[in-house]
Amino acid sequence: MIKHEATRPLVFSPNYYQTRQNLLDIENLKVDDLDIHAYRYVINRRYLFVAIVRKRQLH
Repeated sequence: MIKHEATRPLVFSPNYYQTRQNLLDIENLKVDDLDIHAYRYVINRRYLFVAIVRKRQLH
């Protein structure tokens, strides 16, 4: 039994498969470069705002 342990299939959680599918969907996404830059700008501003709010809450 032990010598066949290396050939046993790995068991992954449903979360693993969902994350894998999400990454494949993102990889296959066709988007205009201008749209991507605008979206990154919004995301970066949001994170900056969250970072400032958290810093103020700590003091």
